[in-house]
Amino acid sequence: MNRREFMKSLREQLSDMLEDERNEALEYYEDYLDEAGINEDDIVPESLGTPEKIVENIKKSIQNPDEDFIREENVQNPPAVSTIKKKISGLSNTEWILIIIIAVLTSPVWGSAVIGAGGVLIGIVAGIIGIFVGFGAAGIGMIAGGVACVVTGVITFPSAVGNGLLLCGVGAFLAGIGLLVTVGMINAMIVFVKWIMKICKKVYQKVATC
Repeated sequence: MNRREFMKSLREQLSDMLEDERNEALEYYEDYLDEAGINEDDIVPESLGTPEKIVENIKKSIQNPDEDFIREENVQNPPAVSTIKKKISGLSNTEWILIIIIAVLTSPVWGSAVIGAGGVLIGIVAGIIGIFVGFGAAGIGMIAGGVACVVTGVITFPSAVGNGLLLCGVGAFLAGIGLLVTVGMINAMIVFVKWIMKICKKVYQKVATC
């Protein structure tokens, strides 16, 4: 089955689980398929296992958190979500305290790096949006210029038919190109902003579940 069918079946199989566990599982496998480069219409490898088997492993991991249900027959499968969560949350209090102390002591180093990287990313995003806005403005300018040419051509037409036709033709061409550029830039910017929002949402969810 392709990715769309696989995720639909997995969602149906998870319908009787708690909402948080269901969303966590769906998000995990969405990310897994994204990283594997499997698109909506691509076939999901059999090595991943069937949705039924995946849900069975997840439920077993929830019921028996001390056991690992990644068996030999599906060693290539990604682990059940709760198993991963168990490994992350299995740190002792002392280990968490040490991690916090180290994070605080090294914050001047990694804090500056994070702020710098964030500034660079914001600059890149703003620059790309600026390009979209610039091309969109140019398209609007072409539309305005084209309309002006057409109006001038209509006014000129009675006294100079040839010039009037030429101006109308050039104006219509400019307006058409400007419209295509403007619509294209608006659609491209919408797609880009949605992509950025999707990435931000995933990052937030990752941080929130840690």
